[in-house]
Amino acid sequence: MRGLKRLLRKHGLPQKVGPRTLLQLVKLPRNTFTSWLYCKFQARGLQSFLAALDREGRRKVLCVISFNLPWAVDLMIRSCSRFLPDWQLAIFDNSNDKAARAEISAICARYNTPYLGLPKNPEWSPNRSHALALNWVYRNIISVVRPLRFGFLDHDCFPIAPPSIDARLDEQLAYGDLRPSKIVEGVWNLWAGYMFFDGAVIERFHLDFNHDQMRRLDTGGRNWAGLYRHLPREKMSFATSSGKTILSHNLDVSYALQCLDLSFCHVGGASYDHSDAVGHEYVSSVRDFLENIS
Repeated sequence: MRGLKRLLRKHGLPQKVGPRTLLQLVKLPRNTFTSWLYCKFQARGLQSFLAALDREGRRKVLCVISFNLPWAVDLMIRSCSRFLPDWQLAIFDNSNDKAARAEISAICARYNTPYLGLPKNPEWSPNRSHALALNWVYRNIISVVRPLRFGFLDHDCFPIAPPSIDARLDEQLAYGDLRPSKIVEGVWNLWAGYMFFDGAVIERFHLDFNHDQMRRLDTGGRNWAGLYRHLPREKMSFATSSGKTILSHNLDVSYALQCLDLSFCHVGGASYDHSDAVGHEYVSSVRDFLENIS
């Protein structure tokens, strides 16, 4: 029994094995196979997309997985052009709405920003769908282009000031927003919406952006086993998080936004249904705030 506990501890797994853990063990092969199969799907226009990236001659690629929010893509392109001009922004469309896909594609064409519509995603869960999209991009784009540096940014996490990402990656292999496991001490991952990597070294590791429910790690959690456990967490720096309060148009409601490194502003819940009056006011107020910055 002690040997089993030592083995579980060594691999960063919970030492109490209950029904939930057993259920995750059953789901693990299914999720792994689904991800593997999805990465084999071909995206229309892939070769021309890769050629466009190659022509740009950029060795730092910033990947944004878009999902049904054309206005966010428009704002993201303008924000990155201002605050991240030496990073090549690329939009990978995971939208399940055809009209949104068409509009996002048109926006990217207008700004001459590389765009690729991802294959139809089989997952209904937003987190698993996002994970499949991240894995697809890593396997079919990053592993082919092999940039010196690359990052993944949520489609609603906008740059609002020049960041210090390059300085961080000069000192460590990975950088982002630290998310510790809630049940296993010392186990962690980076938030999938704000993570950056030294591509020249990271390719030696096996990356998997699926969630790791056994360790209670969200999207990108399986990178603990393949990458993060090999990194010296105590010597690394991670993103700082602070709040930014803005007021609604009529000044009677305030909204709290998350700021990372004082350089990025995350609009929580931007992809949710905001068709009612309250939701519309929230999105409209946040958009106006960010538009005045970009």
